Amino acid sequence: MEEKERMEGKTYQSGVTERHRAEDVLRESEARLELFFSQSLDGFFFMMLDEPVRWDDTVDKDKVLDYVFSHQRMTKVNDAMLAQYGATREQFLGLTPNDFYEHNLAHGREVWRRFFDAGRLHVETDERKLDGTPMSIEGDYICFYDSEGRITGHFGIQRDVTERKRAEAALRQYNQRLRTLQEIDRAILAARSPAQIAQAALRHIHELVPCLRASVAEFDFTANKAVLIAIHAKTQTKLDVGAEFPLEAFGDIAQLWLGKVRAVEDTEAPSDDPAVARVRAEGVRSFINVPLRAQGELIGAFNVGAERPGRFSDEHIEIAQEVANSLAIAIRQARLYEQIEQHALELEQRVAERTAELSKANASLKNEIAERERIEAELRESEERLRAIAKALPDLLFVLDEEGRHLEVLTSQENLLYVTPENIRGRLLHQIFSKPLADRFLAVVQRTAETHETVTIEYELPIAGVTRCFEARTAPLYQEINGKKCIVWIARDITDRKRADELQSQNVYLQEELRSELRFGEMIGASEAMQKVFRNIEMVAATDSSVLLLGETGTGKELIARAIHNLSRRKDRVMVKVNCGALPAGLVESELFGHEKGAFTGATAQKKGRFELANHGTIFLDEVGELALETQVKLLRVLQEQEFERVGGAATLKVNVRVIAATNRHLEEDVKNGSFRPDLFYRLNIFPIRMPALRERADDIPLLANYLISQFARRLGKRINSINQQALKKLVRYDWPGNVRELANILERAVILCQGRVLQEEHLGELSATSPQPESFVTLEEAERRHILQALEKTNGILAGPKGAAQLLGINRSTLWSRMRKLGINAPAQNLAARK
Repeated sequence: MEEKERMEGKTYQSGVTERHRAEDVLRESEARLELFFSQSLDGFFFMMLDEPVRWDDTVDKDKVLDYVFSHQRMTKVNDAMLAQYGATREQFLGLTPNDFYEHNLAHGREVWRRFFDAGRLHVETDERKLDGTPMSIEGDYICFYDSEGRITGHFGIQRDVTERKRAEAALRQYNQRLRTLQEIDRAILAARSPAQIAQAALRHIHELVPCLRASVAEFDFTANKAVLIAIHAKTQTKLDVGAEFPLEAFGDIAQLWLGKVRAVEDTEAPSDDPAVARVRAEGVRSFINVPLRAQGELIGAFNVGAERPGRFSDEHIEIAQEVANSLAIAIRQARLYEQIEQHALELEQRVAERTAELSKANASLKNEIAERERIEAELRESEERLRAIAKALPDLLFVLDEEGRHLEVLTSQENLLYVTPENIRGRLLHQIFSKPLADRFLAVVQRTAETHETVTIEYELPIAGVTRCFEARTAPLYQEINGKKCIVWIARDITDRKRADELQSQNVYLQEELRSELRFGEMIGASEAMQKVFRNIEMVAATDSSVLLLGETGTGKELIARAIHNLSRRKDRVMVKVNCGALPAGLVESELFGHEKGAFTGATAQKKGRFELANHGTIFLDEVGELALETQVKLLRVLQEQEFERVGGAATLKVNVRVIAATNRHLEEDVKNGSFRPDLFYRLNIFPIRMPALRERADDIPLLANYLISQFARRLGKRINSINQQALKKLVRYDWPGNVRELANILERAVILCQGRVLQEEHLGELSATSPQPESFVTLEEAERRHILQALEKTNGILAGPKGAAQLLGINRSTLWSRMRKLGINAPAQNLAARK
């Protein structure tokens, strides 16, 4: 009897031990699942009904839906889901379908009906964040059922695909534009004569640029006339093919030679141009003339007119220029080269498989054998659900200990693994990957294990002979396994996204190449003078202080300004450039500070000024010494108070702008002669940086020459790889009054002339080794000042009248008075009395 009780006791103890081991495994499984749930990059959630519902032909499904939409509540949600809706957990838990589909309840009921009919659903829907912002959602959902087949709730995985939808729409629009341009190219290729080529292009232009009519005119400079060779109009017109116009009808021909587009925003505005009156009579209210240039020669104009006043958009002008480029080459050479290649963007799509909810087993044990069997059954069910969730994950998931040993591998994408799962589990990082890569991975693992810090890295691996890119994110596993700290490593394949980014970058590069613009994005210089400039840039960039850039024309002041902006805290904001010397005197204030509608003639709409556009960024005032005194007053206020009013407006606008100014003038002298305000000068001169002239840093000329030659050779398709020493000495001996800009122009011409691999001295042309320094010449402004003073001296200070200085100089009295004020020339006392 005692022996039997002893045996039964041993059996009981063994059973309890097995039960505890099974419970531990179950708890560990549930802890891992909870970790996957919380760390997922997709939104996970559970919605449960207050009471189960039956869904079959025996019930009124509309009434069931009424109950479901009020009594199915959000019970569990992860952080990714909360981020999608912009909500806190307290705001989100307890929400019902009525809350989610308040904006379109009928659509929500239809989605729920399809979901309950099938028991599972993959769908894309339009939903709202908690603040009402629309968003597009892609999700996978699966119903839960009780033992009687009634629905008790459901589980879902979903992601925000709003940006993907927007990208697809933008891609469709861009592809449509490319297709239309290709149709124009094919139509031009099918034509033969210039007139046929032009007419073929005009048949499609309205699909790209909204217009009333479009035409193409060829220029005959010998006869000083233009001949219309093609026209396409929506309404009747008196103009026809063969109509002739004077070249002046197309605006400033010199600007067209330079590739500048002429834009007339309103033909109803007062104008002495008979060509404007002619198109106005045809019903055209605004138009553009786009130059047709081929091989550097102006051969005609592509003209587009609209029935409404207003400026053509930049995109429409860009499209018109593209068509004009194709037309010019085809008309000039009678053939067309295809220049645009369509780049297809691939969008990443992830479809997750359905999964089921894990539920805890909380019932107490009834007896030893039955409870053990029940726990084992629940364990098997838990493992099956865990595998289902792992198969639904679009990522690679690894559990590693602090030594870099792989404890677990979970994924449905085994084709993305570096080696098979069997060759990963139980092995160290250094047993799988190369040493440099394994060292990098182990450092990330140990960092997360020690600090509990989430780390994100990118890396590449050869998978099936193809290099693929991955983005990995780590998270601490708040439990030890085999006495070691552990982490979770979640990796996502981002190869397609990287390729899409590369295609976009290539597209931008090709567009820049098509525009044939040479951009110098680097500053080069090993001389002490340039090193001092670089040190000054580093010191001032991180501050918000005003910077004044001094130096001769062509020394690279704009590059310095852009470098300061790119190194500052404002680098993610825009840098607005203003060439103060190029702005017309009457429009300076409007350009800088904007204007209200109706502020002056031609102000048909409100316009934001450059300071307003540069808010929270940087404004670069080039040639700041050219500003009139009255404009200097308003500029000083912006610098001091960071506020201004638009022209014609009463509201005071506040801005946060960093100012970088540049000039090639001697502002101290301008302050002395009264043409520049001293208070503005002191405000701008907080941190002056002088850009040395090229002759002052002759040691940098070899560096600059080799860099520029390589850039021009690459752009022009030449194979030049060096410069002859005699040619280099010739460059060093020259004084370079035009500085780096002059050096670039001479080297570009030399690269064009060079037919070999080494640029020779004869390619440089004639350079004077003893050219006078720029300081030996007076500026145009100083020459004008001296000339006016001589006229005043000769006329005894008389401004107007037949014997006055204005008559002698051949200008109006008001013009002379304005120039004297700008140049700081005081008028004689008798003239001041006359003006009063």
